[in-house]
Amino acid sequence: MNILVLGLIVWGVFSLFQSDTYQPVYYPDYTNLTEYTYGPIVNSLEQCRDWIDSEAVRRNQTGNEFDYECGKNCKYDPDWGLEVCEETLE
Repeated sequence: MNILVLGLIVWGVFSLFQSDTYQPVYYPDYTNLTEYTYGPIVNSLEQCRDWIDSEAVRRNQTGNEFDYECGKNCKYDPDWGLEVCEETLE
């Protein structure tokens, strides 16, 4: 029992010091959200948006042709078969 409590305390302390990560998702056609490209996992919302901007430039698209999202602290859920995020930001 003491080992379980100690393990939970260590896990809790570790999670407090873990920084947030962001997963960019780029949708080249805002009317079709089934087609998308994941960007690299980055350490800030600003870096996520920068990647989105660079992807739009690379594809020669303007802001009204595509859509995007930045998932915060995403983890793959094998039961759902997709990334599940704490929060989705634009």
